Amino acid sequence: MSDAKRFYDSFAISYDYFVSWPERLKSELPFLLNVLNENGAHRVLDMAGGTGQHAIALMQAGFEVCLADISPEMLQQARYSAESHQLSLPVFQAGFGELQDTFTEPFDALLCLGNSIPHVLDKADLRRTVADMATLVKGGGVMIWQLRNFTQVLAAQERFMDPQSGGTPLDEWLFVRFYDFVPPHIRFNMLQLRRKTNEKWQQHLEQTLLYPWVLGELGPVLAASGWEPAEVFGNLRGEQYEAASSSDLVLVAKRSAA
Repeated sequence: MSDAKRFYDSFAISYDYFVSWPERLKSELPFLLNVLNENGAHRVLDMAGGTGQHAIALMQAGFEVCLADISPEMLQQARYSAESHQLSLPVFQAGFGELQDTFTEPFDALLCLGNSIPHVLDKADLRRTVADMATLVKGGGVMIWQLRNFTQVLAAQERFMDPQSGGTPLDEWLFVRFYDFVPPHIRFNMLQLRRKTNEKWQQHLEQTLLYPWVLGELGPVLAASGWEPAEVFGNLRGEQYEAASSSDLVLVAKRSAA
């Protein structure tokens, strides 16, 4: 996971320019709140939570939230963001498979959003990751995963995603994301272009390896660690999953009560 740590450290300061958070949260929060409330959740762990924007929004909605991420630079940005909202967000540096060693009290719900699970690169590591998550979720609790719909990506061999832009009046950023297909993995490339007023563009490319998990691979591993069969959605708006066309694969799985 050191590859992922370096990757996310490298653009922690620009990540919130890359994501249009007001629009994203407006789109995703109703679904997340509905799932959490339906399952009686109060204490939530946001795993691989990056700069903490989901965690902060959930705290503002009345939930008790902890944030874990492998990147110390992302966690620092999360602290700054929480402080700007007059919130104290507990943050912990932890990667996949390290939760049991980091937390002692269980959670009602665990979130793992933003295409984070593909940083788990093989089935043995996925089994360890899922089992580790299971130790941190109470019986009857719920877990929400969001990742790219790699069934569609692999079928189309879709390399390039829409470019993103952001920044301030004095500091312009462009983000270009693309894949290299290196079976059984995918190399994820992030090209960042930055231009300050009256200066030339600066370019920086970072890469990290992903495994393109699909629904048929994930279900049996979840079941083996005591998760009930997952509800499946095509995005965090709760729309129906279509293998050939959905942008995302969203899984909502409950922890067996026994």
